[in-house]
Amino acid sequence: MKKRFVKSLLAILLVLATLVSCAPFGTDVSENPFCIEGEQIRYAENPEIRFVAYLEKGLYDLTYGEDANFGFLIARKDLLDEGAVITMENAKAVPAKALLEDKRSYCRFSVAVTDQPAEFYGVELVVRAYVTVGDEVYYSEQVSRSVVQIAEKTVELNENAEDVALAQQVLDSYREAIISSRNNRLIVYPEYPEQIERDYTYNVTVEQGTKSEELVVYNQTEAFFYQTRFNGDVNRRFCEFAFAGAEVTVHVKVNRDFETYAVVPTSKGFASTYADGVISVTLKKPEQFL
Repeated sequence: MKKRFVKSLLAILLVLATLVSCAPFGTDVSENPFCIEGEQIRYAENPEIRFVAYLEKGLYDLTYGEDANFGFLIARKDLLDEGAVITMENAKAVPAKALLEDKRSYCRFSVAVTDQPAEFYGVELVVRAYVTVGDEVYYSEQVSRSVVQIAEKTVELNENAEDVALAQQVLDSYREAIISSRNNRLIVYPEYPEQIERDYTYNVTVEQGTKSEELVVYNQTEAFFYQTRFNGDVNRRFCEFAFAGAEVTVHVKVNRDFETYAVVPTSKGFASTYADGVISVTLKKPEQFL
């Protein structure tokens, strides 16, 4: 099976699976009836980081299945303000559609982040369990962990030789990725003067590895080549950046309704995807595209 590297978004899934390895960052559930019980790595082709929550059923009225009213909030720590507490307003909510364990008096459920490229292993994820009852939202404590932190803890405890060997492989992969990324450069130019109009039809970001930059979109309406060829909208909306090293992905969020799109010149064969109003284009070298 080929490795699949997802550079734009981390795939977030609720899963029911056998745990291969667990690092003991656990919480004593006898003293905390609603908590993040622990963090784990499932060692596979690409390591999967998982958070497990414990919830006593008598605390709240629970809805199970596809419409579950409880689950996890999850966010990247490096994209939050210093000391920020995540809530339903500033983090992604993942309902607990499946349970790891379902007993008469309690249940356990989990959230897993999969398909992380090695350079993301050091990125801390902030998680918090939640329950919604009517207009009220109840939260567990908040924790943050990265794949690297759990792997380092596994090596430090040295309780299982197989787990230690797998954890060391994760750490070695991460260090190799960081060394490789030192050759990467992503450059965003200073903004043009205010006389060059800004355009808000599109929000554009560019990602290279773990680095992400927002780009200013301009709307230059002075005479240019295409004005002699089209009778419609001839505004030249554009943004600029430079890069070297690893490929980049440009995410173009379109803030209006549309039915089709094209990435041109088509002869270049630009790789692109579309999801939720965002067109994502991958560039292996600096080039213009429309």
